[in-house]
Amino acid sequence: MRSRRFGIVFGVLLFLGGTSILGHDLYLGAKAALARVRIRQAFGLHLADGRSHPPWPWADMAPVARLDFPGRGIRRYVLTGGTGESLAFDVGHIHGTSFPNRPGNCVVTGHRDGRFAFLERLTPGDLVVVRTFGSTREYRVDSGTVVSAGDTTVLANDGDRLTLVTCWPFDGLTRSTLRYVVSCRPTDGVRYAREKDRRSTAGLLPGAAGYGG
Repeated sequence: MRSRRFGIVFGVLLFLGGTSILGHDLYLGAKAALARVRIRQAFGLHLADGRSHPPWPWADMAPVARLDFPGRGIRRYVLTGGTGESLAFDVGHIHGTSFPNRPGNCVVTGHRDGRFAFLERLTPGDLVVVRTFGSTREYRVDSGTVVSAGDTTVLANDGDRLTLVTCWPFDGLTRSTLRYVVSCRPTDGVRYAREKDRRSTAGLLPGAAGYGG
């Protein structure tokens, strides 16, 4: 009799615990979805007047650009500052590098298990469309490399390019000292591999087919 009561109590506690976890997950999912709606709305305001519009009153960041990957059906909003707050909701622009669509090297960072998880699927020639206030510019993925976290050449202002950075490896569970860097070049005035040549260069990107490790 006592063991039966224990079983009932244990079952009830297990059910309540599972319900609590499920409710928490649903709450986090709803919170993230609402945040993205607010970020999208704030970016719309930015496109209209060019001013900074934080997505909520207490936010220390604001959307300043939008990245579209048409071939992948992916869209990301670039928030000011590559800080923890920015990266918790989308990707962030590294302060001190060129502003999106301006001359120079624009560096954008994001989490490998979050909004930049798809970087490992990009291949040379993939199109990236960058929208900012007053400008839209197209880039093509040029190369992908793995570097140490302290490699400052990633930030070098050595020509017009868009640089996307995340931690590596993508399936890592601990803090990483390596970074995965995707370099994109503007299509205006720059030559790229023809479509038939892209298959032979796909292995240049870690994570793409044919890459060892």
